[in-house]
Amino acid sequence: MKNLHLMDYLEAFRDRKLTPKKVIRYENLEQDLLSLEIIQENIGLFENEIEKLKQGVSPWRTTYQPELLKPYCEYFNEELADIVYENQKKFFDFGSYEKDSWKTLKN
Repeated sequence: MKNLHLMDYLEAFRDRKLTPKKVIRYENLEQDLLSLEIIQENIGLFENEIEKLKQGVSPWRTTYQPELLKPYCEYFNEELADIVYENQKKFFDFGSYEKDSWKTLKN
C-alpha cells in the first residue's frame, strides 16, 4: 500500500516536471562528488579524503570488512535480480541502468 504522505524523489521530479542538474552514481562516486561545484569551491576542506582517494582508499569505507566488498554479481542470482528489477524499475530507468547491470557493476 502506498503512503500518500510520502513521495520518493523520482515521483517528486516526475510530478514537478523537473530534471536533476547532476546525478551521482555509486560506481562513479568519487569522480561524481569531485565534479560538484560546491566540493570544488571548498576543496581545501577535503584534503585528507582526496589524498585517501588518490591512494585508492575510500574514506567512507574504513570500517568495512573486505569480504563485504564483493561485486554485486556475487550477491544476486537471476531470480533475485529479476525481483529487484521489477520492484525498482523506475530507479533503473532513472539511473539508465540495464536490467542485468548487477552482472557487471562493481561494488
